[in-house]
Amino acid sequence: MNLESSLSDLNHEIYVLYPIIADREKIIFRQNNRKMVFNFMIIIAILFANYASEVFAQRSSSSRLPSHSLSPNPKKNDDDKRQIKPVFKMPRQKIIGRASDNLYIRSENYLGCKVNRNRYDTENQINKRDECINKGTFFSEEKEIVLPAESKGFVDLPRMASKFVADKNNTGVAITFSALADNYAYFDNPLLIRVLVDGEIAEPNEITLLGGNDNPFTEQIDNVRSSVQSFTFMTNVDKGTHTVQVQYSTAAIDSGNSFLRNASLKINTELSGKSVKTYIYNNSTNWSDIPLPELEFEVPENGDLVINFSSVVKIEQGNSVLLKAIIDNGAVESYPEQIVLADKTYHTEARSVGFTANNLSPGTHSVRFEWRNVDAETITQLTAWSAVVKSTTQKDEDSFFDVVPQTDSLYTNDYEYVPVPGLESDVEIDEVSDVAVTLSGYFSGIHYGVATVSIDGVPQLDHEVSMHYGTRDCLEADKSGFFCVKETALENSGARSYTFGIKNLPPKNSPYKIGIALRKGGGTVVDPPGGGIYFHAIIDDSIMVVEKKRRVGPDLAVGPNMGRGSKKFETIIEPIYGTRQLLTIIIDPVYDSNPIDTLFYVDIDDTINGDASSVKDYYHVVSKGRLQIEKAGLMGPYFAEHAGEISNGVNYYKDKSNFGCDEGKEFKSGGDAIHAEAILQADNSFDFSQFDLNNDGKLVPSELGILIAIPAGTNAGSSIAFKPYCKGKLVVDGVEITEMVHFNAQVTNFGEDLDKKSNNMMTAAHEIGHHFLALDDMYTEGMFTTPGKLSTMDQIFDSTTHLDGFHKLHLGWARPSILDESREFTLLDVKKNEDVFILPRRYTDAREYIVLESRFNESTIDFDQYDYNILDSGLGVYHIAEPEESCKTNYEELDSPLDAAPDCKPLLKPICMSEEIWLGGHFSNFIRTGFRLISPDLSHKDTNGNTDYTESLFGVGGGATTVDLLDDGVMSCPANIGDPLPDGSSPYLFWVDGSPSGYRLFDIEIDAIANKTSFSLKID
Repeated sequence: MNLESSLSDLNHEIYVLYPIIADREKIIFRQNNRKMVFNFMIIIAILFANYASEVFAQRSSSSRLPSHSLSPNPKKNDDDKRQIKPVFKMPRQKIIGRASDNLYIRSENYLGCKVNRNRYDTENQINKRDECINKGTFFSEEKEIVLPAESKGFVDLPRMASKFVADKNNTGVAITFSALADNYAYFDNPLLIRVLVDGEIAEPNEITLLGGNDNPFTEQIDNVRSSVQSFTFMTNVDKGTHTVQVQYSTAAIDSGNSFLRNASLKINTELSGKSVKTYIYNNSTNWSDIPLPELEFEVPENGDLVINFSSVVKIEQGNSVLLKAIIDNGAVESYPEQIVLADKTYHTEARSVGFTANNLSPGTHSVRFEWRNVDAETITQLTAWSAVVKSTTQKDEDSFFDVVPQTDSLYTNDYEYVPVPGLESDVEIDEVSDVAVTLSGYFSGIHYGVATVSIDGVPQLDHEVSMHYGTRDCLEADKSGFFCVKETALENSGARSYTFGIKNLPPKNSPYKIGIALRKGGGTVVDPPGGGIYFHAIIDDSIMVVEKKRRVGPDLAVGPNMGRGSKKFETIIEPIYGTRQLLTIIIDPVYDSNPIDTLFYVDIDDTINGDASSVKDYYHVVSKGRLQIEKAGLMGPYFAEHAGEISNGVNYYKDKSNFGCDEGKEFKSGGDAIHAEAILQADNSFDFSQFDLNNDGKLVPSELGILIAIPAGTNAGSSIAFKPYCKGKLVVDGVEITEMVHFNAQVTNFGEDLDKKSNNMMTAAHEIGHHFLALDDMYTEGMFTTPGKLSTMDQIFDSTTHLDGFHKLHLGWARPSILDESREFTLLDVKKNEDVFILPRRYTDAREYIVLESRFNESTIDFDQYDYNILDSGLGVYHIAEPEESCKTNYEELDSPLDAAPDCKPLLKPICMSEEIWLGGHFSNFIRTGFRLISPDLSHKDTNGNTDYTESLFGVGGGATTVDLLDDGVMSCPANIGDPLPDGSSPYLFWVDGSPSGYRLFDIEIDAIANKTSFSLKID
């Protein structure tokens, strides 16, 4: 296939229909450059749909796009779609990914401080998290993550996963990855990057983010390139929830590590673009087209415009290459008119640049791109490039879009930040919002120039990045020690781009002034015996793109800090899509006189890896196929070194006198000894090093999960950080084992004992939830707010419960819908679809919301969709209060956690809960306090050792008395925890501060035959 035909295959367009509904009698559609007859057909079709569904209500000419129908599963046939009968004659609920909410931004600064899991304040390590951030210089290693050379293919980049929702099929998606990276390799060995969307590679496939040193000048003495790189990837998706994961590869780097300090991930839906991956070179000083099909785009009334061009570029020899955007075949002038794409960039690098145009008339326009070298000596190469256009109204009800150009060039040799002329935008915030700020332009200077976003004139130091770090070529005559004393042959200048993310910006009476500031880095270069060249930074031809979205409901771009150990250090619940490798090792310490036989081996294999009623199948079903657990191996059965040995009247491994570091023993505990012996025996026939994907000398669960199964009379388990020795680490095949799962399994007689098999499976599934998903325990004593039998991370025995809807939402396994209009709703059982409903807290804090899901009890223990014996059916109501920054503090030495974090919402106790119970020993993470089941009766808690879970869900069936859930009233508490609510009392939908939620649910009913729950929602 030739290049021309390949490019034509990439040529696709997405037509956007702009409905404007003026009143009930008149519907006006505007779609530029379409035939009149087609417009007429569209109008007739919409009018018919409006009449048939009775969905559309009166709206002004500035109203938003009407919502699309919800389908329970985007992969199912249309016959499976839910039919919801409106009773209040209001529009359908809005999917979070609706057209007015098409921006998702994740920004991660000081990646090293976060990935290394520095704790919050502790007694022994005061403010270690902030200490990491403030320690050393701008490029201190503590602030960076290391990407070792010679990875085994592509590896997930830490904290660079996200999710988004598309509300219609064939939705165009643009994904911009920005990073502050180093590559210490030689010969232009590449640090590769690719983006996966639902496990599929986004266009244009893998690209080089940053190559190693390939400088043709042998006298170069400085090769540091700590500068930002950026590239926009593209894909098309169907409606539903989608997961984005950035991956990297250092497989082509044979020496020298790479580093990342900052990174961001911006996702825009409803955008179309084009991309190409091939090799082309340019040795001409004449302008010529870059091979990319012409992009057509629509400019609306009062619209703004940004044209983004991404490239992977290298100067093979010579000096500079120029780039320009040709709008409407040159009839419209762009800003910048042209820009230096790369100047003496003698290595491969991903660079993006933005263009805009003033006063572009509404209608259809086009853009293409040209390049040329500045002189005949220069040869330039491109190996991948993409282009995407965003053109939309500057402001609507939910979003804001502004593109502002630099008004004057800026040269600074000041260590203090200087505002960039012209780069300022007034952004009105009347509800908690996220703001993405993309800076692109020409950057140069001696040493490095640092930029950051500013808010109301205050530079945000947490966001600062090195936009340009100039490497220098020096002749011997121009050297003074390790410094250049002449400003000659500055290298690595040119176009750069980076996207900053401002999260959870609170409402304000006056507009925020969002801008960009620049400063120099480094010091002064002195030329003995006098004179010198000052370090400085230059920015020119830049634009700033500001995108705002209201945060209505949970943040899909960044999960909540409610994962494993979230009280001690930040643990984001990350979306999971793809395959996880699981190694199972069987070892028997022979606790009784009956050693295991081969049947136990078969039992464990079936429990973990079987095609049905197994851990593998469980997560396949619960994730709707998004998580695949693959069998890496089943080793054993082995016998422990002291199997069956009696010590002080008990099994050797249960005798504590044989273990303990204070006693000078080898192992910390008997369990540690068993686990270590299992791994050491497995090492004789299993190569652990093959799973060290990132080649850092450590195995983590995302590379290889390790489950050690031990025969026992009862089930138990744990997922632990693995340090079994009192001194030293456990290293096999040259890699350290860092985590593993302990699993006490019962003998099931080849699966004949279904109760034991079910408990085995769910115990292992619970521990895998810790191990692979980094989820934390939710079970407690004496609390009615935990999910009980509604979640894998709570009560699992004698049931096969699904994960709760909150966890599915943030893992990317559920499709959320914002309910913001009064009407009747129907919600199918989670086993039949992926839907969860969201009741958001508006305006003040988007991190507090209510999740609704529909659950139905199954009576068959081996039912293939699970949820057996959850003891109730109906509507699950989960009140969520995500922790904010004020929650990240030390609680261990305080009488009350509220003394340390009085504004931390998860710490505020619910009604009818005593402070002693609420802030008792259970308080080890934010999931236990931030996740609050609202149940019909407070009998959901421990009572004399027996727990009643039959009143966990709302809903009645068969025409019985209806059930309401209101937000107005006085809740009377029982005299004792464990007693039902007093007569006349009921639970209410209050926020954590006790204020009414504004939501009332009437007539909650269940249909056990159709497995659906219905209710009428009234919003104040």
